[in-house]
Amino acid sequence: MIVAIPIVLFLYAAVNYYCIRRTAQALTGLGVFKTAVVVCLIFFTCALPLGRIAEIYARNALTHLLVVAGSLYLGAMFYMVLIALLADCVRLGDHLFHFFPRSFLDNPYPLLRAGAAALGAAPAARSEIR
Repeated sequence: MIVAIPIVLFLYAAVNYYCIRRTAQALTGLGVFKTAVVVCLIFFTCALPLGRIAEIYARNALTHLLVVAGSLYLGAMFYMVLIALLADCVRLGDHLFHFFPRSFLDNPYPLLRAGAAALGAAPAARSEIR
């Protein structure tokens, strides 16, 4: 048991570092929005362990809120990791086997515009993608 807790905490920290790093890379150039998202992710990363530790000393609405927020983030983190790993695997596969056409790699934005139109984005949002 003494060995398991540090291993689990190390894995939790490593996976969260990966999520936060990939999110920061994806939001490059967005300034204050990027900072706000990264700060929120760090808060949610710390929420579950801090909430569980605080529950040992005091059970109140704040500790319950931290545990619930951290638990919901843990579920979201699982899917963030799966999506990021899928994207990394696709990028690695394209690097090795070159299955994306050259026109897509040069300018992927027409595909993003088509996706926004297919999802029913507002015309203003579609024009911002250009």
